Amino acid sequence: MYSEPMHSIREYVQNAFDSIRRARSTGVLDAGAGTIRIVLDQDNRSVRVEDDGTGLSPEEAVVWLLDIGRSHKALDDGQAMHNAGFRGIGRMAGISYCDKLLFETSIGDGRACSVKFDAARINALTRPGQEPVSISEAIGSSVNITEWAVECGRRFFSVELQVVDPRTGFMDQYLMSNYLSNVAPVSYDPQGWDFGDEVESMAAKFDSTESLESVRVVICDAEGHEQVEVRRPFCNTFEARSRNTKRSVTVNAVQPLPSDGEPGTGWWGWLAIHSREAKLGDVQFAGLRIRMHNIAIGDEKIVRSLFKTPHLALWCFGEVHITDPRVIPNAQRDAFEPSKIWSQIEDELRIEAESISRVCRKESQSRSSAKKKRSATVPVAGNDPVEAAGTASDETGSSSSPDTVHEGDTTLGPQPASPRIPAPVYQSTMAPAPPSSSDSRSNDSGTPPRVDELPRADQSVAPSTSHGDQPQLSSAGEVDRGGMGAASSSKTQNEPLESLSPRLRECLAKILPVLQEYFDDGEMLHRIGRGIAKTLQQESEV
Repeated sequence: MYSEPMHSIREYVQNAFDSIRRARSTGVLDAGAGTIRIVLDQDNRSVRVEDDGTGLSPEEAVVWLLDIGRSHKALDDGQAMHNAGFRGIGRMAGISYCDKLLFETSIGDGRACSVKFDAARINALTRPGQEPVSISEAIGSSVNITEWAVECGRRFFSVELQVVDPRTGFMDQYLMSNYLSNVAPVSYDPQGWDFGDEVESMAAKFDSTESLESVRVVICDAEGHEQVEVRRPFCNTFEARSRNTKRSVTVNAVQPLPSDGEPGTGWWGWLAIHSREAKLGDVQFAGLRIRMHNIAIGDEKIVRSLFKTPHLALWCFGEVHITDPRVIPNAQRDAFEPSKIWSQIEDELRIEAESISRVCRKESQSRSSAKKKRSATVPVAGNDPVEAAGTASDETGSSSSPDTVHEGDTTLGPQPASPRIPAPVYQSTMAPAPPSSSDSRSNDSGTPPRVDELPRADQSVAPSTSHGDQPQLSSAGEVDRGGMGAASSSKTQNEPLESLSPRLRECLAKILPVLQEYFDDGEMLHRIGRGIAKTLQQESEV
């Protein structure tokens, strides 16, 4: 059911969270009480997820654990609003990663019940080439049910994966803690994140405090001793790596989403305002991440897809909380099922994404202008450590500054839907840069060239009569057109081509002659060339 083994642990944490919230709402537990314990037994290769929520009686356990696909969590909108799970299949999430799957539970009436699945046998029955059996036959012939006496008043529910596949990473305490810190409904860390109270105030303003409801999650050793308490990973100051250089990033504030202060259509969120010293690609909480019932849905890729320039999504971070129960996560909980309400939320998030992009571009232009001014006063190029750091590329070859595509350029990418609200204006952490007298088309700062710097139709590249019909680029960036006409020696004409990196110049020089064979319209060729170059820039940076 799941593309990653760890997602099965998320399902069991989600079910435990639902049980604890039911216990809180019925008075079995006090508000804010309840603990989810993740017990790792290295010697026996087992992992157990247990909670002190409502539990199940033996009669309930037989019904709810054996009837796959049956769930009482979403019988109406009210229950759907308060429960993260609803399909009735998550309980079997770990069956592919262990030999035995054991459930134990009690409601505190002195009786306990265990339901043990022979996971290895069920997996064998469902492999290709086996005699076909029904789900009922596979489950019914591979389960053992036991009832025994326990101390009255002891409520619990636990699921244990026994003899787990070592490739899952379940036994690695660091991997488990890191994963759960990003996806589990845990609280912010008050020791490293100063803005937790402010985020909670935003939730209250949007009348969505329930969307931040959390639970204590601890990871324990085989004897049950607590080793680490899991918290959200956000911190005030952290390091982001740009190629081989680490840069310190400091968060100055958080601001609400939507930025006009009004609730979105079934969602709200927050955005960190920070010193954009580097792309956050290697930071575990980079990007805007979606949560529902305070549990992560997918990762940053959902919102990143809404940015016209996708790599700009990694220059920010924050959270988006879905509050409308009509928005349905898919079975793997890495995206949402298509619906009218989800499309409307996407449209509103797209508007926010474009505003964030504008701020990133503006700050990039300010940095570029400042670097040009400094370089004009520095006698030896490259001696300015700030400039050198600013022009470094990340591990994928992208610039360490956001691209400087003009705001008005709409050659590529879908247009956002008509805005529900005026396009928001985000606070910038950059000081305004002094105006520069440099030619605005030159781009020696290491940032991607603007699409309007690409050669016009009258500068288009024609194939050469030699070297396999490929145009040749001189060291100055001029194009040898061979028998199709001499290259212009004008510095102004060739400056846009020089602004491209050597790799992109080579790519573009190979692409444009092919297009010329099919397009007589020079303006059409120019527009397509701009689009291709912009795509090359985006893909290399992503």
